[in-house]
Amino acid sequence: MVSGGGTSYEPGHAFPIYGTTTIGRGPDNTLVLSDGFVSSSHATLTFRDGAWWLTDLGSRNGSWVNGARISGEVRLRPGDVVALGQVKLKLAR
Repeated sequence: MVSGGGTSYEPGHAFPIYGTTTIGRGPDNTLVLSDGFVSSSHATLTFRDGAWWLTDLGSRNGSWVNGARISGEVRLRPGDVVALGQVKLKLAR
């Protein structure tokens, strides 16, 4: 984690991610982020073809990778910073 935004997480906090990881404010997500700017079902991380892919799920505030708003599915690389609401996450191996 780079920035916890409106969550209680501190910078440096690490989250395990799995083959498919759902991210959002709702309690049914794999990774729950309580930031008020994160949608209930915000995005999905999927591991496929040896890489992680981020898909925005039509969130109100969008998903951003390295400062650019994404549409559709985007391949991530180690070190990429993903912003969801006010939360910033860094992909690490």
